[in-house]
Amino acid sequence: IDFMSLFVLSNAVLFAAGYKFYYKGEFSGKAKLAEFYRLGLSIFVINSSAGLALTADKFFVNHYFTLALANSYTFAWALAAPVFYFGNVIERAIYTIENKNNLKNVLIKSSLGQMVLVLIYGAGVSYVVYYFPQVLPKSVSYEYMRVIVPVMIAGYGVYSIFHFPLNGVLMKFSPGRVQERIAFYYTIAIALFIGIFFVLKGRVGEINYLTLLGIIWVYLFSLLFIKAKIIKV
Repeated sequence: IDFMSLFVLSNAVLFAAGYKFYYKGEFSGKAKLAEFYRLGLSIFVINSSAGLALTADKFFVNHYFTLALANSYTFAWALAAPVFYFGNVIERAIYTIENKNNLKNVLIKSSLGQMVLVLIYGAGVSYVVYYFPQVLPKSVSYEYMRVIVPVMIAGYGVYSIFHFPLNGVLMKFSPGRVQERIAFYYTIAIALFIGIFFVLKGRVGEINYLTLLGIIWVYLFSLLFIKAKIIKV
């Protein structure tokens, strides 16, 4: 079975079925429908910008690093990924708020709760990696893992603690013009990041995994700063 073709075909069928029964409501006019898609494009840019960096990250690692390092880096990412799941739960909690007056209280509690989860998870995983290396796959390097895992969980953990609450506030309470403004600046940041990525391809010998992580985090935290600044404004 060609799973990629099946995936594309199934999405086309689902789109056709959904569009047939789609209730347009206030977006029934052409002008309103254009506004709807413009806002949807802004949300797409906002929500996919971080994923772009993570995809580029894996592409760079798997193509330009040694096999042992690439395996270790990819496996470390699999161990770090749950910090994003913690953040998703927090973001969904913000979506359930009906009264904006409760927002500050929910944000404080959710951020503290997420911080505790990240600390417990990061400490637990790092402890296993350090003291029970026999549980690691043979395809990964213990020397790499004992450095990459705590650093990666710490960086992505801090990012997720701030990103997901902010994103919840943006999607739940911010007007469309704010989302469009953020998407505009995100597009500029994405273009700059793509340019940096191509420069890195020509200087592979000067890049190690910690440098690569640092570059990814500069990009992600720049997006975070843009979002926080505009929402505040």
